[in-house]
Amino acid sequence: MGRVSYRIDSCYYSSLVEHRSMDLIYMRRHHHFVSKTHVIDAVGPLWLAGFADLSQGPISVRSPDGILSLRGRYGFFAPTFAILDWTLGPGLLEWEAVSSSCAPPPPGHDRPFLFEWCGGVPRSYAELCAMLNSVKTKIPIDQNTCESLLAKKVKAQIDTGFMVDVPVSNGAKELGYDWAYISREFKKSYGLSPVKYRNRIRLFCAIRLLSQGRTVTEACFESGFNSLTQFNVHFKEYLGTQPTSYSFKKNPSRQS
Repeated sequence: MGRVSYRIDSCYYSSLVEHRSMDLIYMRRHHHFVSKTHVIDAVGPLWLAGFADLSQGPISVRSPDGILSLRGRYGFFAPTFAILDWTLGPGLLEWEAVSSSCAPPPPGHDRPFLFEWCGGVPRSYAELCAMLNSVKTKIPIDQNTCESLLAKKVKAQIDTGFMVDVPVSNGAKELGYDWAYISREFKKSYGLSPVKYRNRIRLFCAIRLLSQGRTVTEACFESGFNSLTQFNVHFKEYLGTQPTSYSFKKNPSRQS
């Protein structure tokens, strides 16, 4: 298969996306922040490994031990359904990432972590697995600000049933708690509401489907949304562009 590439431009960032092989997608992103910005990422069913030289501006990430300020070269790995809490200073952030629409998460890495990066971005799934296995010091960056068993149960419910078209609050009866209390516990633990979390992982599921060649309509309904209008609204709100920007079928330019 020849290399397939396309560019994504939004009001927040610009990205070059390349399908470099059958099992790895590469992304290089330029992201300009006008002011200090707090971002909670929920990657859903799409694992991600990112790499950046953070010497240009202050970036911090929440970890089980508190807020970590980052300077220098770092990589991070986020397994499926990870939640990451970043604070980014004003200025230009340039970073690279690899993921896959078909290969499973690299085995043995079920929690998000940071590591010192010596440079070079993996060009295949095998290279990524070798890189992660060679990391000597892994810094956990789980986003869970309190140990709430209830919040973990709610997250597990959403992770396994996010594509089902039922209200998130339906899980309250099974858990035996008032939904308002459940929502407060979830937000206290993860920084966002259960509904917003489900919407975000649906969006990342849709991105995965679009990268596999699904149409926008197919990606909408297969990821769990029941309205194309609402899908477009959520996509634009969170990702700063329309789903068509991520469409593999619409955007590819093939290189040998």
